[in-house]
Formats: sequence, structure tokens, C-alpha cells
Amino acid sequence: MSVALAGWAALAGCQTETRVVDRRGGMLATLPGATGGGASPRGSARADEPNVGLPGGAPRTELSDGTVLLSARTGRQLMGHIVTTLRNNERELFVEQVLSARTKQEFYDRGLDPELAFDELQHRQRWMNQLFARMPQGEFTPGVLLHRQGDRVYRMTVTGMATQDLRWTHMDMVMEDGSWRLRWFGRE
Repeated sequence: MSVALAGWAALAGCQTETRVVDRRGGMLATLPGATGGGASPRGSARADEPNVGLPGGAPRTELSDGTVLLSARTGRQLMGHIVTTLRNNERELFVEQVLSARTKQEFYDRGLDPELAFDELQHRQRWMNQLFARMPQGEFTPGVLLHRQGDRVYRMTVTGMATQDLRWTHMDMVMEDGSWRLRWFGRE
């Protein structure tokens, strides 16, 4: 009798219950390895290539005439557009839809072509990749702060121990026409 009772207790212990409490998740739901909130493993970054997960969430629309439209509603999506345009060598698209009008104007004011910004990021891609690896979820990464710098300009900054060995610790971005655009990178 005790063997049957023990078997029944073992079977009862094997039952599991799965409930979905909130499909929206919170700001930590998209972190690599998250098991709740509908996190998508496709959006998680791999340690050996930290930017792999970035472009997936960045809206990119290709029209029938071949025109590409980029939209960045978050800093993370802007990071994805930066990575993608650099990787695909899309210089014109970067200047037209990723780089902010303010940054382009600064280049013009100095008598320089804004396409040089693309070249500068190509040369400093290692610095950028190191920064992005420390904030894989953009402004939703724990330890990353988002501060207003001025008129529609925000700074996304890595803080604490995560800044060790970084040449750049922040990315400035500007809201233009409903989409975030790159102002530039720097170190605090």
C-alpha cells in the first residue's frame, strides 16, 4: 500500500502548470536568456558578436521602387540601423536617414562632406561595437542611463564598471520627424 501511495505522490509531483501572466513583458523581458514576457531568442545578442541581435528590431521598409525607409522609435533601433548600414556599406542611406541634420550641418559648416561621418565610424567601428556590446538592449539595458541634453537631444550612457576600457561611453541621438537619428558618440 505504501508503494502505491509513493507512486501516486511521484506522479502528482510531475504535474506542471504553465500560465502566461503578461505577454507584454517588462524592460528586462528582451534580455538574452529571459524566459518570461514573450522574449524572442532571435533578438538576443551572442557574446562573440554583440551586434547580431540589434538589426532585427529596427524597422526597415523597402518600397517597390527599391527605396529603403528606416525608422527608429528607440535608441536600440537606431543602434540597429547604424550597425546595418555600416555592415552593408550603405553610405548614402546612413547619411540620409541615420545621421542627424544637426551633425550633417556641422560637417557642412566646416566645409566637409557629411559622408565623412560614415568613414569615421568605419574606422572607429571597434569602439562603437565595444560600446554597443555594453548596451545590447539600448536604453533598456540595466546600467544604461538616458538623459536629455537639449532640444530633442538625448544621451544614452553606459555607467559603472561597464565603462572600463571603453573609448566611447555614450551615444547622443536626436528626434527628427518621429525617428531617432545619430548625433554622435563620446566619452564622459
